[in-house]
Amino acid sequence: MQSLISSGHPVVSQTAAEILKKGGNAYDAIIAAGFSSCLAEPTLTSLGGGGFLLAKPKNKTEQVFDFFVNMPGLGLNQKQNLHFLEIEVVFSDSTQIFHAGLGSAAVPGNLKAFLEIHNELGILPITDIVAPAIAQARAGVPVSEFQRHVMDLLEPILLSSPESKKLFAPQGELLKIGEPYKNPDFADFLENIIENSQSFYKGKIAQNIAQEMQKNDGLITQEDLAKFTINKQKPVKSKFREYNFVSCPKPSVGGELIAQFLQEYNRGSHDFEFASEEHLLKLIDNMAKIENIRNTASKGTTHISVADADGNIASMTTSNGEGSGYIVKGTGIMLNNMLGEDDLFPNGPDSFAAGQRINSMMSPSLLEDKNEQPLIVLGSGGSKRIRSAIAQVIINLIDFKMSLAEAIKAPRLHYDDDLVQLEPNLIDPKTSQLGPYKLNHWKQKNLYFGGVHAIKLPEQAVADDRRDGAAIVDFLPVEP
Repeated sequence: MQSLISSGHPVVSQTAAEILKKGGNAYDAIIAAGFSSCLAEPTLTSLGGGGFLLAKPKNKTEQVFDFFVNMPGLGLNQKQNLHFLEIEVVFSDSTQIFHAGLGSAAVPGNLKAFLEIHNELGILPITDIVAPAIAQARAGVPVSEFQRHVMDLLEPILLSSPESKKLFAPQGELLKIGEPYKNPDFADFLENIIENSQSFYKGKIAQNIAQEMQKNDGLITQEDLAKFTINKQKPVKSKFREYNFVSCPKPSVGGELIAQFLQEYNRGSHDFEFASEEHLLKLIDNMAKIENIRNTASKGTTHISVADADGNIASMTTSNGEGSGYIVKGTGIMLNNMLGEDDLFPNGPDSFAAGQRINSMMSPSLLEDKNEQPLIVLGSGGSKRIRSAIAQVIINLIDFKMSLAEAIKAPRLHYDDDLVQLEPNLIDPKTSQLGPYKLNHWKQKNLYFGGVHAIKLPEQAVADDRRDGAAIVDFLPVEP
């Protein structure tokens, strides 16, 4: 079997390939890529965020590592007036409101999880795993057109603190396309990763975070950080046609919602053409059913899929939301803004108890054949659109017999609050109607519709061009 890599950035995929060349396995590669993504995709992920990893070691059963964020506030005796910074993010054809600031930060899990997962499943020394990210942090990763676009969307957050300005606007303006994003404090932090990670959760750094929170209307306490744990669970499994869909259980509601959607879609005829009225109405009708189940989401998200030549498989999705704007002193790490995500808290942050794991839509997944052998490894960023993006790619592959590249590149739709969002080239916006549904036609493909980075065993890897994706097969870059 060949080594296969798909991620949201060429540097991230190249980092995974570098680790595999050194003799590392899929878990070494995906954790190294996770560190690298904090530099190549700093607007989407951070060690100050959270996520999920679905692992399928060779000849072993699947296991899900849940390291999404916790609700903070352990040990606090009184309700805080949270420090929120409200911003409006304008996509090309849709607008959303986000909140940042210290009050928006939940207890992060990425840093602790990367080390624990590597310690359990990896084989190379941790110094080898962080070496690429250290070099990238010092030399800088050139800002891509996509990353600059996201920086523009999140500019109020990125410029909200002196420390964040220093990273994203060192000359007073946001970094331009091609300019290097550097983070020397992050490099220093990784140089002593074991000691510093312990300090982050139970030492001096944890104390500094708690003090900053107390002074600036945040909730994270030293007790929150000290008590954060990684949860290991069995995945959700369900049938779609003759295949098995495997994904994350709660607190990721995404895996369960995708499974329910595929089960609903599985009923009745599917003998129709792609983008026909029957096809699109069946998608929308079932999305509407699932939408009635209250969903949760994290928006600034990225995904990595890796399979090594020995048959080990890893699928990891991480998120920093949009970022809080708060950089932990001396680390170069921006904390998340999950408490500022309205979708995460339909009844407000008070609906979660301190120490409770927050729900997420992230859904690193597998599709297995009828013999329970992995066939497709995939996941996506994109908030509530994660579930619709993953489901549509699977349907494209199975029902419409598309190649992996065709399935990912095909235009998508998403049902969102009684409005159907449509990418171009699905239907004619001038003449077409879809039952009783209100339609919003986008003028171009967009990151709004997710970013599915996937591999198809034994020899295909495809990354989504909606999100700067890059795929590698046996260390040969795959054309987008």
